[in-house]
Amino acid sequence: MNNNATGIILGVVIGLTLGGFGGYATGQKSAASVGEAQVAEMTNMMKADGAQMMKMGGMMMEAGALLEERGTKENDQEMMMKGRDLSVSGKKHQEDGQSMMGGDMMGMMDMPGMD
Repeated sequence: MNNNATGIILGVVIGLTLGGFGGYATGQKSAASVGEAQVAEMTNMMKADGAQMMKMGGMMMEAGALLEERGTKENDQEMMMKGRDLSVSGKKHQEDGQSMMGGDMMGMMDMPGMD
């Protein structure tokens, strides 16, 4: 090859290399800013969902207490047990909702040692 062809090939390789690095750097910056916006959106959604879970948990606890009370009046052991179970589930929902609002996702997992 002559010097002219070598120079052209070398110029193309250097241009592609610099263009590749420039594109990569630009892509990383835009990916990071999109990621931050998505994280903020997800955080807001989690907080709203956590508030709903707390509200639902409170309603479940109230319904469980009423069911347990009615089971006591009617001497119905099954109704009393279902009322207790509903109250326990409601309490768990409230705790999970509180964890979501505080951003503590590990507190929601039912794995030993992960709380």
